[in-house]
Amino acid sequence: MTSYEISTMLTARDNVTATAAAVHSPYGYVPWESAGVIFALLFGITTLVHLVQSFRYGMKFLLPTAVLCGVFEIIGWGARLYSHFQPHQQNPYIIQIVTTIVAPIPLTAANFIILERIIRKLGPRYSRLSPRNYLRLFLATDVVAFLIQAGGGTIAANATTLSGANQGGNIMLGGIIIQLVFMILFIGLTAEVFYRYNVDASIRQPTDEEKLEEVPFLLSDHPRTLVMIEAGAFSTFCLLVRAVYRTIELADGWDGTVILTQSYFIIFDALMVTLAMFAINFFHPGYLLH
Repeated sequence: MTSYEISTMLTARDNVTATAAAVHSPYGYVPWESAGVIFALLFGITTLVHLVQSFRYGMKFLLPTAVLCGVFEIIGWGARLYSHFQPHQQNPYIIQIVTTIVAPIPLTAANFIILERIIRKLGPRYSRLSPRNYLRLFLATDVVAFLIQAGGGTIAANATTLSGANQGGNIMLGGIIIQLVFMILFIGLTAEVFYRYNVDASIRQPTDEEKLEEVPFLLSDHPRTLVMIEAGAFSTFCLLVRAVYRTIELADGWDGTVILTQSYFIIFDALMVTLAMFAINFFHPGYLLH
């Protein structure tokens, strides 16, 4: 037998082995080792930086938001990396389903809090809701979306039948739709605030408390605040893309093309969340809003 024949035989054997592993994998494929290493490392870096920045700038709200998001992503991608070597095991699959579906929700909450602080600077009179009610509304919906998606993910991952998995998937889909709807509402209300500020069109009278806090503020005199607005917009856009992808993925079903295509998950989920997290690292509210 020639070396070429031996090489061909070994390649064919490896292909059969890889195909068999993918068939028996709950993912429908074998998670890529390179992706697991890269994203576990990237999320580890951004999470550590967020942790340091939260203490350096005295912004502890980033601990249960941006840092928590990173911790979930590290766990999820660690599980996916483990699954590369043990693709048939169920527990890592369950862990990554739950953690990666809920991870961006706390980061979205960080964007809500940052925007609330920006509204206070620009002037509450331009906001349809008071900054406090604005924050309460979106944080409440964030918590609801978190609980629904976590519950649905747990049900789907532990299901022993396709119908059971679909039931959990539908619950997750409901949670992600809630998140998507309120994210779009958040973007709309935010755009309205900036528009009204630019044309100086008040929408309501500030409360007595807000009047005490209100000081003249010209955005043109505060370029750092403008950079923070742009960074927040970029981060929110990335999370919006991810939410749209997840909605399509879950609507397509557990045996659909979207969820079975690994590159889609990497591009539209992992990459989007990575960019959203690093955007707040590089353009940090502790530096830009002080």
